[in-house]
Amino acid sequence: MTESAKEKLHVFTPSKVGQIGMVVRNARSSAEYFSRLYNIRPWIRVKFTDKQSFFRGKEIDLDADILLGFCGGVEIELIQPNNDTETIYSDILRRQNGGIHHIGFFIKGLDEKVSAMKEKGAEPLQWGRLKTKGGAVTRYAYFDTIETCGTVTEYIETKFLGLTMPHMQALVKFSALTGDVERV
Repeated sequence: MTESAKEKLHVFTPSKVGQIGMVVRNARSSAEYFSRLYNIRPWIRVKFTDKQSFFRGKEIDLDADILLGFCGGVEIELIQPNNDTETIYSDILRRQNGGIHHIGFFIKGLDEKVSAMKEKGAEPLQWGRLKTKGGAVTRYAYFDTIETCGTVTEYIETKFLGLTMPHMQALVKFSALTGDVERV
């Protein structure tokens, strides 16, 4: 690929990969396995009080058990769909019974990043807004980058009281105090 072609694809330069997302059949047993194998712990479940998600432009009922753990500063997300609603997670479950689904980047300015991706010809496949019991709001957008990158790419922006919040283990402990998450 030429430098000019690479530049045409450039949207932003992330500081690091923030999340590895895996779609699994049973989030709890997967978390227990990763705890034994890699000493990833604690695992937490986010408590969402309000959700709105869209897949391929249609509003969907996103019912999923989502567990989070950390390994070397990278968030590990285990996603267990709980219904038959067609989502971005359905295909990987059908094709290979789950597995590594996406890499996620924690960003500021989700709307601008999504617009930039659209200008480059990449439409989000699934996007939405998730609000927690304590008032944190996470907005996300998944892009189909499988053909070029081998995996889905997710942009994630979480705000609390209007401030962009990083996802890190210390804040997860604080979130347990606000009731946003529970230990698994």
